Amino acid sequence: MLNMTSGRTFEQSVAAATWNIQHNCGRPVGVTVCVNMPDGKLHQVMPADVLIVDNNNVQVVFPYPVTGQARIA
Repeated sequence: MLNMTSGRTFEQSVAAATWNIQHNCGRPVGVTVCVNMPDGKLHQVMPADVLIVDNNNVQVVFPYPVTGQARIA
């Protein structure tokens, strides 16, 4: 699950197949992804792709639109 003690949390509240996340950490980061499931809980998943765009941006890609959270550390 998400480690709430370090890093930053990005919330994707509108369903999208691509999440563009500007984290401004100034370095490549690790990303943990959880999506909202029909049971009403967040489930950690492996997205189709996580792209390190540059030192301040990542892109998370799914096969279909989803909502959820990404933890950047």
